[in-house]
Amino acid sequence: MYDIYEHDRRPTESVDTAGNALAAAAHASDLATQHLLDAQAAISHQGINDDNAGNLRRRPTLRLAPTLQVPDRLYRRRVRRPV
Repeated sequence: MYDIYEHDRRPTESVDTAGNALAAAAHASDLATQHLLDAQAAISHQGINDDNAGNLRRRPTLRLAPTLQVPDRLYRRRVRRPV
């Protein structure tokens, strides 16, 4: 047998508080599970488009623009010549 103590309240109050908190956590978990199921159901009918011949249609992809070559003369530092 153990001697259980608590200085600011009776141990049974702590057990009741913990039990209530665990019940609230279980309810929150059930609610979160339902939200996750709803989210999954909302997107469950999404798929990949095909052309009815079994070939997948792909979205057009963006291509990078060709690299522009800047002439070296534009990088040269301009120096003023004495007049």
